[in-house]
Amino acid sequence: MVYALAYLAEKKADEEVDAVMKNAGSFAISVAIFAGSLVFFTGSAHREAHAAGAPDIERGHDYFDQECSTCHQAIKGEGGDQGPSLIGVVGRKAGSVPGFDYSKAIKAFGKVWTPEQLNTFLADPPTVVPGTKMSINVGDAGDRADLIAFLASTKK
Repeated sequence: MVYALAYLAEKKADEEVDAVMKNAGSFAISVAIFAGSLVFFTGSAHREAHAAGAPDIERGHDYFDQECSTCHQAIKGEGGDQGPSLIGVVGRKAGSVPGFDYSKAIKAFGKVWTPEQLNTFLADPPTVVPGTKMSINVGDAGDRADLIAFLASTKK
């Protein structure tokens, strides 16, 4: 009985493939429409996730690699050294990485890097800490949320 059902299922699948091949033109259009819908859905799902406050660690990692790694490290041995290491930055006191030459402004700032404090700082570093060497901001709130989620995932 099982073999009979398997045979019928395979025969039905073959018939379906044959029907698709005969209508390849309309099938190709259907695939293109589906793919476009999938891309649109994926983009809207990402925006909805940000609207719902759901940051994306992987996207934050990608953002870090593209925008921050020239100056900073978030993975030991990967990235630049113009800025301090950001490995374990969430929960750390500002200006406290041993051996890094911080600006007087960051040393005097003295706050702990909470996700909220990082969000405020990254939006406009020179306004939050006048005199900081960090002059690049992360203007998009979604990008900041993703980046901070990634940084929070790094450990010493």
